[in-house]
Amino acid sequence: MPLNETRTLTGPLSALFESGLVGVTVSTLDGEFVEVNQAFLTLTGYCLDELLELGIAGITSQEAWAKSRSSRIKILNGDLEHCSEEKKIRRKDGRIIRAQVTYSLSRPDPALFVTFVEELGAREALRESQQHRYAIFDNSAGAMLLFNDEGQYLEANHAAERMFGRAATEIIGANVGSLSEHAFTPPQLMEELHKRNPLRLEWSVQHANGSIREVESIYTPSVIDGIHLCVARDVTDRKSLEKQLQQAQKMEAVGRLAGGVAHDINNMLTVIRGYSENHSPRTR
Repeated sequence: MPLNETRTLTGPLSALFESGLVGVTVSTLDGEFVEVNQAFLTLTGYCLDELLELGIAGITSQEAWAKSRSSRIKILNGDLEHCSEEKKIRRKDGRIIRAQVTYSLSRPDPALFVTFVEELGAREALRESQQHRYAIFDNSAGAMLLFNDEGQYLEANHAAERMFGRAATEIIGANVGSLSEHAFTPPQLMEELHKRNPLRLEWSVQHANGSIREVESIYTPSVIDGIHLCVARDVTDRKSLEKQLQQAQKMEAVGRLAGGVAHDINNMLTVIRGYSENHSPRTR
């Protein structure tokens, strides 16, 4: 809430203020807060009345504030358009946080400055988390593909490249199913995906070298809003081994049957031979 009922920020700046994506403040040349958004209150842990009383000098060091005020004077005089610097901010709980602070002139008379504040630790943690996710995605042994509501591939990992025999750039943009053979068109696949979660399918992929690969896949909807995931694995070798095993089992069964028949025939011949010997005329 502002000190007065008139909002000092308008247009895109006002929208950013309300969005809460980053901390936003409006302050005077002497560092008195005029407006702060909810994101800044959350970042510092103070309530509005406390920040209005403390001002910028109350949540940072004297040296840091002196440097910021000097930069503000340069902006006001037209020597700088804006200033961006790393600051240490003291939270209400006493913890010191590092933040990237960018400020510029919002109104020249009386001079008001709009400042955007983003905690560096949060940005670095987000970047590290994203790097971890991409590392898992890229290095997964199973093929992983992301696709949108229109059924177009958006991302493909290295295992997917190997499975299709194509670079990710060739896969991205293609329709789901266009590089394989299964019973669903993209619209049908999306319909089935929302009926059965997760959706399990077996399909064939024509590798770039012309060979046909057998694939098992699991489709999971909305891993991100409007983005869906397919995890697939090449089971061609396993299927081939299963067929060989089945064939070996058949041959083994035929062998056992033939052995049984031969044994039965041999028993019958033994009986016949014995009968013949018992009833044949003796040789004198």
